Amino acid sequence: MLRPLSTLKRLPTERWFPDLIITDWDETATLEDTIKLVASVPYINKPDFQPKFSYFTEIYLDSYKKYSTQFQHEIGHRDSLEKEIKFQTGMKMVELSSINAITDHNLFKDLTKQQFQDQAKNVKLKPGFIEFVKNSQQTNIPIVILSINWTSILIKQTLDNAGIDTNNGITFMVNEFEFKSNKFGQEVTTGKWNPQPSIRTAIDKLQITEHLLETNQNIMYVGDSSTDLLSLLEANTGIVIEGSSLSDSMQKYIFIKDRLYVGNWDELNKLISFK
Repeated sequence: MLRPLSTLKRLPTERWFPDLIITDWDETATLEDTIKLVASVPYINKPDFQPKFSYFTEIYLDSYKKYSTQFQHEIGHRDSLEKEIKFQTGMKMVELSSINAITDHNLFKDLTKQQFQDQAKNVKLKPGFIEFVKNSQQTNIPIVILSINWTSILIKQTLDNAGIDTNNGITFMVNEFEFKSNKFGQEVTTGKWNPQPSIRTAIDKLQITEHLLETNQNIMYVGDSSTDLLSLLEANTGIVIEGSSLSDSMQKYIFIKDRLYVGNWDELNKLISFK
């Protein structure tokens, strides 16, 4: 059935029984992006480090601007789903522009797991999310947290602080820092990321979602941004977090998908029928 997002109703009241729930993290489960908290760890623990993070931000923004300008010149405005898919397909080089610069400058070198965990106290979660995770654990509905964040260390500690057992039915599919023992036998970061998983773009998320669909017949995906769009459409049910950038930008598209909704975690808690 063809219909724009603006005509979709909010989450329905019938109960669902998903085999698996995939959720994004930043600004889906959290009120604010938490990559900035990860990015602050080197400067807190290496206060004299140069260059400042604005240097890497500028690299990203410059690469993004060049790519967007070229895309608009060659393809046109991102005013259709087909064009959005093409745009997202080319985003890898943009994301890696700053990631490679960060690696080359050893920004994330010689840091400990505890230093990342210390930032968890600054993470603010959206209302209803922790209740949703606890309910899913009680009824053995597995959750995959799929994020382009730079480490799961902060995510796991945030959930642990909220009383969540992160070893119970939760899988983290997030970029991870490489750790090795230093001369004192302490595990510290090398300044690099592990090669796998590499989750930088919407295409990376889509490939993981497609893989999970091979062994799960009924997947619900919850997200908030353009990196979630393709996975939201691929999953059996897609939930766009209300008030997100994606809920606004999707107004311009037409979708061939019935089970695509807008809602919040409190509504999701009422929606899912936990056995």
